Amino acid sequence: MNDDYLWDRSGPPDIEVAQLERCLAPLRYRHRPLAPSLAPSRARWAVAGTSAAALLAVAAGLLLTVTPGTQSSDWQLDGANLRQGQTVRTGNSAVRLESDAIGRVDLAANSVARSTGSKRLSLQRGELHAFIWAPAREFVVETPSARAIDMGCE
Repeated sequence: MNDDYLWDRSGPPDIEVAQLERCLAPLRYRHRPLAPSLAPSRARWAVAGTSAAALLAVAAGLLLTVTPGTQSSDWQLDGANLRQGQTVRTGNSAVRLESDAIGRVDLAANSVARSTGSKRLSLQRGELHAFIWAPAREFVVETPSARAIDMGCE
């Protein structure tokens, strides 16, 4: 077998290789240019770019979205009390939840957490770091896969 034919088609092909090429010929890639109406134009790219920019602007405006809840919890976000069941979604920046009775929790960027009780949080996505001064076993964080119970400090 001549390996040169496989690399640069120089030299005679091996009989089995030639036979295989003939069998696979109907499946060979055939370039077909796009129809003029389907070809991307500058106007279409401009519309797509403008739409993408508008979508990014809306997303940037939603760096932090808080949904309403019912009962008040011990957590505060920027001086405002979070209600039980309220969801905090961080965008591209981290936020800090604080409680005089519990401690402070830093939510990383692109995180989603919900206040599920006075001393409970549910981390649905992302990452958090907590510094707790409440007594051990009072602060709890629920995640989709586990429950973390504070045993003291950080």
